[in-house]
Amino acid sequence: MIQHAYEITLKNLLNCYYRESDTFSLKKVANKDYLLQINLTNSNQSIEVEVIISSILGSPAWKLPCYLIDENQREQLTSLRAISMLIEELSVSKNLSSGVNEILQRVINSTDNLATILAVRKDGAEGAFSYKSSFIKNEQNLLVGHRQQPDPKSREGFSKDEFVKYSPETKGRMQLHFMYVHKTIIATESLLEKSVDELFLSFVKNISLLGKPSEDYELFVVHPWQANFLDKLKEIKEYKNQNKIIDIGVIGPWFYPTTSVRTVYSPELNIMLKFSLNVAITNSVRVNLAKECKRSIAVYNLYKGQLGTVLKERFPYFSLIADPAYTAIKVNDKIIDSSICIIREANFNSEEDIACIASLTEPDPFSGKTRISSLVEYLSEQGNLSYEAAAYYWFETYLNIAIAPVLWLYCEYGIALEAHQQNSLIKLQDGLPIGSFYRDSQGYYYIKNHINQKIFGNIEDLCAGTEEFVDHHFSYYFLVNHLIAVIEAITNINYLEEQKFVEIFVNFVAEFATKNQVNDRFCKKILSQDLLPLKANLLTRLHGLDELQAPLSSQSVYVNIKNPFKENHENL
Repeated sequence: MIQHAYEITLKNLLNCYYRESDTFSLKKVANKDYLLQINLTNSNQSIEVEVIISSILGSPAWKLPCYLIDENQREQLTSLRAISMLIEELSVSKNLSSGVNEILQRVINSTDNLATILAVRKDGAEGAFSYKSSFIKNEQNLLVGHRQQPDPKSREGFSKDEFVKYSPETKGRMQLHFMYVHKTIIATESLLEKSVDELFLSFVKNISLLGKPSEDYELFVVHPWQANFLDKLKEIKEYKNQNKIIDIGVIGPWFYPTTSVRTVYSPELNIMLKFSLNVAITNSVRVNLAKECKRSIAVYNLYKGQLGTVLKERFPYFSLIADPAYTAIKVNDKIIDSSICIIREANFNSEEDIACIASLTEPDPFSGKTRISSLVEYLSEQGNLSYEAAAYYWFETYLNIAIAPVLWLYCEYGIALEAHQQNSLIKLQDGLPIGSFYRDSQGYYYIKNHINQKIFGNIEDLCAGTEEFVDHHFSYYFLVNHLIAVIEAITNINYLEEQKFVEIFVNFVAEFATKNQVNDRFCKKILSQDLLPLKANLLTRLHGLDELQAPLSSQSVYVNIKNPFKENHENL
C-alpha cells in the first residue's frame, strides 16, 4: 500500500505545483494531453510528467511516473524522489528554502498514514461510496483527503496506534475521559437548557460514578488523547496535587471522530464535542482558543435570533450547526486553551444521510469512483433518465439546496460563510439533496458597515473585513474550494463535459439577484472578474504559516487562477 500511497501523494503535490508555481512549461501532445516540464534551478536537469488538462476548469489529471531528464538521459523517478525534488525546486524558486525539511517530514507522515488507511479500508472501500449512507459513515469516508493539500493526512503528535484509534478514516472510536474539576478553576458558559455539568452527567446517567467530593466540583470531559497531553502540563499537575482535579477515567458512550478529527460524534447521544488537540493535523495545530469560545456563543445567539428567523423564512431546508456551550480549565482566570471542549448541536439524527461535500467529491482510492457518481447512477435508474440528464438534474438541485442559501446570505446581508467542502453538508434522500447545513462557528465574515446588518444587532465577535477582503475569502472557499470541486467530481465520471455544468451555474448566478430580490453586486463580480483566488497550500507551508494561529489577514498564501465563469458568461 505504501507505493500506492506515495503515488497519490505525488499527484496531490503536482496539483499544488501546477497551481502555485509559474516555473514550468506545457507542451501539447494531443487534444487534452500535455507534457509538463520543470527546469531545475540549480542544475541543467528537468522533470517531465504527462498530464491531461480539462478544457474549461483547467483541472490536471496526472499520468505517472515522473522522469528526470539529464541531457539525453531519461530516468524514471520514484514517487518519493519526485516529491522531494518538487518541494526543493519550488522552495528555491521562491527563496523559501528554510521550510523544506519540515514540509518533507509532514508529507512523509501524511503518506505513511495514508498507507495505513488504505490497508485498513481496502476490503470495504467500495461500499463506502455507494448511493446510500449515514452521517458518521460519510464523516469517516475521506480516505485520501483534499487534493490541493501536500499533506492531507499528516497527524504529527499521534503515535501509529493513536492514529488508528482516533482517526475517522480508520473507523476509529473512543470513550471519553471524565474527571471532577473544582468550580473555581472552570470557565464555562451554556445557552442550552442545562449547564455543561448537567449535560455531561446525562452522558453517564446509567453508570455508577466515583462519588463527587462535594458540590464544589463539576463533571468535566476531555478527549482521551487530550487527557494524556494535559497530564504533562505543570498547571494541571499542580491542580491534581491540590485535589482540584480528580480523575474518574475513560467511561461512557462511544464517540466517533468526524472529518476534522478533533470533533467527535455520539450516535447514542446525538451530540458533537469539539476538543482541543495539540496535534498538527494537515495545516494547523488543532487547539481551540478562548476567543473562539466567545465567538461560538455569539454565533449561537445570532442564529437563535434574527439571523435564524430570516434564514428559516427564506430557506426552511437550510440550517446552521451551532456551538451553544463550552467549558475549560483556567489558571488565574485565564483559560488553558488545550483544555477547551466546545459543545456542538446535531440538527439531525444519526441514521440520516448527511454528507459533507468533501465526502461526495472524494474519489475511491482503489476504483476512482465518487459518491456523486453513485447518486447520479441511482437517480438515472430510478427516474429512467440518461446518465447525463440525471447528472444535470442532480447539479441543478444541489445549486438550489446548498448554494442558494449561502449566496443569498452574502448578497443580502454581507455575511459570508467559510463554506468549504468540509463545512458544507447536504441531506440526501433517494439520491437527491433535500436539505443543507453549515458548520463552523469560527467561519463567519462580514463586510463592515453593510446597511442590512443592523437587524442583527452587535455582530462584532464575527470576523470583520472590507468588501474586497471578504469577497476574496468568500470567492475562494465558496466558489473554488467547494463549487468547482463539485463540478470536477461530477464531470470526472462518465467523461461528462464541464462546459454544460459551468453554463448551468452561470445561468443560475445571472438570474439569482432578480429571482431572489437581492443586491446583484457580488453575482456580477462572479461573472465578470478575470481571476479567482486559490489558497496555495504548499506555499503556505513553505512560509511556515499555521492557518488557525496566524492573524486572519496573513493566515495563508493565495495565488490566482483563471475564472471559468467569466468566459462562459460572455459566450452565452
